[in-house]
Amino acid sequence: CVSGSADNTARIWELAEGGRGVRVLETATAVRAVEWGQGLAPERLALVTDATMVKPSELMLFDLRQAGSTPPHRHAFEGGK
Repeated sequence: CVSGSADNTARIWELAEGGRGVRVLETATAVRAVEWGQGLAPERLALVTDATMVKPSELMLFDLRQAGSTPPHRHAFEGGK
């Protein structure tokens, strides 16, 4: 399971072990939407972040097989939310 939050993180949870958090991905702004699994390969995660006054909204695509939390694919949406 995956969740996104206004604390600028997305968290991956292991539900089979009582809801234990297994990975935290940090972002520059709040996470607005997440997609994992359906429509994507199971090892892929997509996040969309909020735009702020100084940061654009971003679409980030992660390959969870890779270590670290830097998305290999990132696209910024300038000029609005």
